This record gives sequence, structure tokens and C-alpha cells, in this order.
Amino acid sequence: MMKQNNLFLFIFFFSIIILSCACSGSSKMMKGIIVEASVISAPQGGFNVKTKQGQTIERELPSTLWESFEYDMLNNRYVGGSGGAQREEFCVVSGIKDGLDIGTEVYIVEEARCLWVLHKIDDDNSNRYNISITKVRSVETGVEGWTWSKAVKISD
Repeated sequence: MMKQNNLFLFIFFFSIIILSCACSGSSKMMKGIIVEASVISAPQGGFNVKTKQGQTIERELPSTLWESFEYDMLNNRYVGGSGGAQREEFCVVSGIKDGLDIGTEVYIVEEARCLWVLHKIDDDNSNRYNISITKVRSVETGVEGWTWSKAVKISD
């Protein structure tokens, strides 16, 4: 009985020590710099579509900072002979807001989990991009918001 109590106390204190060591690490925010963002667009089509040379388009993305976004599952690609649509998780952002100036130093606060963005420009126009978004905070002004992940170049 005494051995069991000693073993229990040893495991308990060992667990406390491990937990305190794991939690004591300082979480330092990564820094980045705002750069011009672009995305490569390729034609979307049916099953087994092959891209020909010259069909891809590089699109410059507007320098934008959104306060928030929503996750939504949307039909994205048509797959297979049956023409079924594949649903994927999108980050949905709306409007064109003022962004941070190129060269602005920022803290990287959070990364969105989506791999696609639906940018609703207005009620009639929207674009889909194979890109994610990143939440940043300006080192100088403290302004915070979501921007294109490719608009943030990690500096440290």
C-alpha cells in the first residue's frame, strides 16, 4: 500500500513538473512585412483538364485589410464523369477596404484554416482565389485585420 502511494505521488509531481515546463515557454509573435500580393489563376473545368502553356494568369490582389470573415462550405470543382461538385471550405470576405502600405512591419496574429477565398466585391461581383488569409497587426499603429496570406512576408 505504501509503495502505491509513493508511486502515485511520484507520478503526480512528475506530471506537474512536465506541465509547468511545457507552459512556461514564451509565445513570441512572428513579424512580417506587407508586400504586393498576387495569385496564379488556371482554367477550371471538368475531369482531367490539362493546362496549356499561356493559359495561366497572374492576378495582382488589392491591398486590403478586412475586420472579419466567415467560413463557408462552397462547391468549387467538378470531379469525375458524373459531374459532381466538390465542396471545400472557403474564407468569405466582402468589399474592398483600405489596406496597409507596402513595407509596413506587422505582427502575424493568426492564420485562417481555409485554402480558398471568396472575395465578394459587391452584390454582383465576386472572385475565387486559391489562397488563404492572415490576421496581422501593424507594429507602428496597432491597426489589426485580415489580409491575403501572400501579402505578408515573414521577416524573422
